[in-house]
Amino acid sequence: MDRTLVFTVGTGRNRADIARAILFSIEQHNPDRVVLLCSELTVKETLPFILKELGDRRHEEHVVGNENDVQFLYQEYLEILKKHSNVVVDFTSGTKAMSAALFAAGIAAGAKQISYVIGPRDDTGRVVKSTGVLSFAPDLVVAERQ
Repeated sequence: MDRTLVFTVGTGRNRADIARAILFSIEQHNPDRVVLLCSELTVKETLPFILKELGDRRHEEHVVGNENDVQFLYQEYLEILKKHSNVVVDFTSGTKAMSAALFAAGIAAGAKQISYVIGPRDDTGRVVKSTGVLSFAPDLVVAERQ
């Protein structure tokens, strides 16, 4: 069964830093397909860095407006996630609303894992180098809710 890795795509400090974090996560998870959830800005500024290194890996790009509206994004992301099975969501980048919406939609859609990239941080609190990916099964959240 194909495994799909879904990301929110942010801007970071210089766009290339976010692209490196996303590519690091792709390398770690080794999915069959990648889904990139972008804003109007990130599709122009960050996505080219990702696509340059993605090679011939199967991928989809979705440009979703209202990158600061959690409820709107949740609904959009949920529809996208429902089209895939065996999903892992990664909320490493994107606006806070994008990350929160993907996290919630991942749980609602039954994602197998939720993950994010970690690493040492600079004095602004931003990760300067991706050194690991932390993942957890959202079943714990679902079980607690029930």
